[in-house]
Amino acid sequence: MAECKNCRFWVPDTKQNPEWASSGECHRFPPLSSGSPLSSGSIHAFATFPVTFRNAWCGEYQRKPETIAPAGEKQQASAEDVR
Repeated sequence: MAECKNCRFWVPDTKQNPEWASSGECHRFPPLSSGSPLSSGSIHAFATFPVTFRNAWCGEYQRKPETIAPAGEKQQASAEDVR
């Protein structure tokens, strides 16, 4: 199914188990620039990728490339790949 967790651009949250991460970052486009004022009067600038839930989706979805199975093992299609 075309969900973030199956998209080539989605990176799971590293604080969670990648197989079960409930959120992650979309790396389809460059990070978004932001800034916040500091008490000193200067601005703290930073950039972040959009955070999405694993079961979210968008119009930019691209399926993750097939992984290469170790020698001697056959790769089996999952139920999600068959749809």
